[in-house]
Amino acid sequence: MSGRSLKIALAASVVVNVFTIGAVGGLVYERLQPKAVRAAPGNLVVQAAAALTPAEQAAFRQMLRERMVQDRPLIRESRQARRRAMDQIGAPAFDQAAVNASLAQARADDTAVRTHIEEGVTAFAAGLSPAERAAFADGFRKAALARWIANHPGKTAAPAP
Repeated sequence: MSGRSLKIALAASVVVNVFTIGAVGGLVYERLQPKAVRAAPGNLVVQAAAALTPAEQAAFRQMLRERMVQDRPLIRESRQARRRAMDQIGAPAFDQAAVNASLAQARADDTAVRTHIEEGVTAFAAGLSPAERAAFADGFRKAALARWIANHPGKTAAPAP
């Protein structure tokens, strides 16, 4: 092996090792983070159900599924209204009133869906015992904190109200 090919092989080895060490270091760092920090910022309502018993979690997920199936047409209309607004913004003849109307329709549809889901959550909570409701509420608090921490890297607690 010539001196030049030896140098190239050594450089390639160094690069591979640096990336490998970085990947392993990242995995170790991820695993050492507190669980609340590692939590995905996903759906707050679904995360809150983690405080419930497995049977209650299943009932809660079923209620959410049923509500989402009922709301599917509104969700579809909201997406179509947003697409329509983007198409209107990109159209050669810009009509600000039409764009605002499309966005207002999308917001109204989103609000209707959110209201329907929240009403289902409160109806579900009404069927829980006081201790179960307290655990459910605590689940919401923990999920909200985990989302806040995930959205604010380097922070470990939300600011005091």
